[in-house]
Amino acid sequence: MSVRRFCYTIISFFLVLLILFASFVFAVDPFRQYHSPWFGLHTRFTRGTQAYVNPGLAKNEVYDSILLGSSVSENFKASWFDDFFDCTTLKLPYAGAYTNTYTDIMRVAFDKTEIRNVFYCLDQFAFLSDASVYK
Repeated sequence: MSVRRFCYTIISFFLVLLILFASFVFAVDPFRQYHSPWFGLHTRFTRGTQAYVNPGLAKNEVYDSILLGSSVSENFKASWFDDFFDCTTLKLPYAGAYTNTYTDIMRVAFDKTEIRNVFYCLDQFAFLSDASVYK
């Protein structure tokens, strides 16, 4: 086998492998960055994955209201707001986040759809923190 043919074989093998892995990640989409879940799969939503999953949720889900907040809002049910305000609420909590984090996710949500309601769980620590955390 010539060196040229060997190089082409290796490069082709890795390109096919890369395409297979990329297709698998796109189909499963663990952080919902490309689409809502297919095949009945669900995203495991934990505190460690909020920064990755929330932008995907904001880009790909159907909603007209958003629920923002820190760890306190993690315990709220979106259905409470849906029933009381007659809306479709998407819950986007960030444990221990500051207002700049909520500003970023609100930009994603407002760019995607027209928002009727923003339910914002205000925490004292976010208002009393040093302004340098917002840089």
